[in-house]
Amino acid sequence: MTLDDRSLHEHLDRRASGGASDPERLADAIVASLPAGAAGVPGWRRRVLGGLPALGFAAAAVIVAIVAVAVLPQRLWPPSGASPSPSAAAGYPLNRPLTTAELARVVAEDSTDLAGTILVADTSMIVPRVSCTIDAPCPVRFIPFDEDGHGIFVWADGATTSIGPSPFAFRIRAGGGLDLLGSVATGPDGLAWLMPSLLDTVTASRSADPATPSLYLVDARRVVSRAAYRCPADPSPPEHDFGCGSAAWLIEPAAIAPAEILAAPRDSLRVPNVPILPAMVGADRERAFWLVDPRVPQEDCFLCPPAGAADLLGRVLPLAELGLPQPTP
Repeated sequence: MTLDDRSLHEHLDRRASGGASDPERLADAIVASLPAGAAGVPGWRRRVLGGLPALGFAAAAVIVAIVAVAVLPQRLWPPSGASPSPSAAAGYPLNRPLTTAELARVVAEDSTDLAGTILVADTSMIVPRVSCTIDAPCPVRFIPFDEDGHGIFVWADGATTSIGPSPFAFRIRAGGGLDLLGSVATGPDGLAWLMPSLLDTVTASRSADPATPSLYLVDARRVVSRAAYRCPADPSPPEHDFGCGSAAWLIEPAAIAPAEILAAPRDSLRVPNVPILPAMVGADRERAFWLVDPRVPQEDCFLCPPAGAADLLGRVLPLAELGLPQPTP
């Protein structure tokens, strides 16, 4: 079937005012626009082959666009109302753990300055074949970096009683290697949890099987009472992390806590006390990615919110602070 230039020009005018948009409607509009004798109009194809006039170029572009839209596979088009899927290069530690290659880059360098830093990585570990002396702790796992046997030894942190599934939380050892802190439970939208989801989960996690992941990474703000609370008549032991004193909580980043906190903030999680020093002024409202362990004794918790208390293992630094570049999408 062919179109002469005049018929095509009339069709394009009708399309501009008619609003045909998808391939089927556009094809129907073209067929409906054909005059009765259009199929027999001679010479149009020869003119296209011999040198398209300006309108011929427009016709070719319209036809190519129709064909391209019609043959594109459905998987290239997002379903109606769908949000774009997150990039595989979404940032650590909000959306994803470190890869084995990124973990290798952090610990392969001189990590003296990073000693004590917490890392969360999705990696595989094997049982090492090593001989250990009686007076030295023995590594419990080995993370291979390549097929040549390069890797890093992993020691068990004193609180670690079992090894769950990946991703894992590690702490860089001052003498080299990593301490295993435990298995990290991933959030519903990425690696890090938001406070509302976390608070609904931590209570149930305290009675879960010990082999399940027990650590959580949360995007939150830590608030500390700027004045130590007076202990009640029957005070908690002074060494108790959640006793009276300079109490601390994790709250949502956007939540506003008063300067003087007289009760547990709403939607909060109690974390260990932090002595307030002059250098901490301004840092007692610190937002970070915090690694927490809610499986701690809940008794004698002073000013505990309904979600209870959790041990605060420390901050998890983003890629830039680890000296790693952000991956390109």
